[in-house]
Amino acid sequence: LSAEFDLLIIDTPPLSVAADALAAANQSDGVIVVVDGDRTETTDLLESEELTSLLNQYLRGMSSIAVEHGATIDKFIGDAIMLFFGDPETRGPREDATACVRMAIAMQQRMRDLQAEWRERGQEHVFQLRIGINTGFCTVGNFGSDDRMEYTIIGSEVNLASRLQAHGELGSILMSHETYSLVKDLVLAEECEPFKAKGIAKPVRNYKVID
Repeated sequence: LSAEFDLLIIDTPPLSVAADALAAANQSDGVIVVVDGDRTETTDLLESEELTSLLNQYLRGMSSIAVEHGATIDKFIGDAIMLFFGDPETRGPREDATACVRMAIAMQQRMRDLQAEWRERGQEHVFQLRIGINTGFCTVGNFGSDDRMEYTIIGSEVNLASRLQAHGELGSILMSHETYSLVKDLVLAEECEPFKAKGIAKPVRNYKVID
């Protein structure tokens, strides 16, 4: 059994800026990563204090890795984290994508270390992650009202990253063809069978990272 975590990582090298009274945003060619698992079964089995302890340990570990690899942390949403690359600074599309994938690999390794630690402490139910990564144009910036503004990411490419994540196996990292084309000389991956995804016309080409 496992618990579900949602981690959204967006690599967004800024290309242009659009602003009005309520929103200021960068239109960016970004790498979007969604990390997820299987939340319901395990969280239902854990006591509140136990779940809080494991969740906070997980969030600290993933946040530390994100900072080490140059990601910007957007926010925590329950057991989810939203973060991105490329804004306010970018090292270029290929370099940002490579850092993003390497971060995902480090996160899966950290998750395996946490699983071993939790089992040694007698924790029967542990969390697992699956990660989907996509590259494409998206918009990142401040959105909201005069009373409340939020810095976040929007766009159809975020949806594709989510579809990749949902299609992947627990413990895996699944990339789109767009991301793979940027990192193929630096990251070992194997092409998987294309799959149909809701809201996407063509079958999605995807690649599993071998870490």
